[in-house]
Amino acid sequence: MIRGGIDSVRQVQDLERQLLEARQQLERFRALEHKSSFSIDPRPDTPSSQAFAEFPAVGRSPRRMLKARSPQDLSYARVQLSDVGRGLLKPPVTAAHARNYPVAHSGEAPALPSRMVADPLLHYYYECIHRHFPVLHWPTFEQNYGIAMERGPNSMASDWLAAFFAVLACGALSTHEPSRLQESQEYLTRSMTTISFWEDDVSTNQAIVAFLASLALAEMNRKSASWIWLGSAIRIAQDLGLHVQGGQWSSVEGEMRKRIWYSFYAWDRSVWSFGRWPVN
Repeated sequence: MIRGGIDSVRQVQDLERQLLEARQQLERFRALEHKSSFSIDPRPDTPSSQAFAEFPAVGRSPRRMLKARSPQDLSYARVQLSDVGRGLLKPPVTAAHARNYPVAHSGEAPALPSRMVADPLLHYYYECIHRHFPVLHWPTFEQNYGIAMERGPNSMASDWLAAFFAVLACGALSTHEPSRLQESQEYLTRSMTTISFWEDDVSTNQAIVAFLASLALAEMNRKSASWIWLGSAIRIAQDLGLHVQGGQWSSVEGEMRKRIWYSFYAWDRSVWSFGRWPVN
């Protein structure tokens, strides 16, 4: 008991001594601050100024550091960044910068078939394929089809023409007539030669063309080629961000982006898992 009492007394004495030293140190800092405030010509190398600069005053908040202001107009930087970072940095596709632009034809566009030939093929495509894989906004497609037939193929974008010929190829195969196989191959060849896959900026029509090529080649029993074109369609869709939901899109654009992606997914899972062609 006596030993424990002596230890407690020593601990109390040590605490009192530490408090006294801390109080004396604080009084010295206050005296240095008071002396520096009344100094006429304080020099930065004096002990009082150094101590005052190292320790902030009691009861005062430290001075805030001012942040550097960033320039407001970043348009020039964006242009330079997209040019210098080409192939390394690619901004996401948004509704304000959608890549649905007309592409100029390098030469004469391929001739279009007459309405007497094209209308039945479009009907077969709509009944047999579009009901399963609605990758096209059909009212818009029909409107562009009427414009192309009235004004000629040079009035339309090359990626739309490629999608149109791919639709005709799938429509010819949907008739299930053996004599239509050569015609379908010719339409598919026109589709591939009309569009250019060397461009770094792609469009949804390019993804649709690759997807329809996969459908047609699978019906022709060219499984390896169909597999390759399906992979190309999926990669183009991922590059366009079709696999990501959200974004500032209109109701039609947002719905079509979903339908295109899920059509690709359904075709990939159904055909390559069960080995069948899901059309009527």
